[in-house]
Amino acid sequence: TLSATDPDGDSLTWSQDSAFADNALFDFDEQQNGDLQISWKANPTISTTSSQYGGAGTSLFVLQVEVTDGSDAGSSLTDDVLLTVSLLAAPSG
Repeated sequence: TLSATDPDGDSLTWSQDSAFADNALFDFDEQQNGDLQISWKANPTISTTSSQYGGAGTSLFVLQVEVTDGSDAGSSLTDDVLLTVSLLAAPSG
């Protein structure tokens, strides 16, 4: 869940950039309280080979989201969200 606040108390609107391929893997649901809830559309495929972002069993997803203050022209913030997912060994016993 992502959160943002406006110092003037104005309502905020969230959006995501469809040009970012990883954004297509997630659902973006704006909540009543103004938060943005992000969830998987389907079970992710996690890399089982080593990559520059980590060892075997680690995948990096890059999302881009924007939050806009609808009352002021041009009042927006765009940011990348990096999500690292790692496979963990099942607990023994």
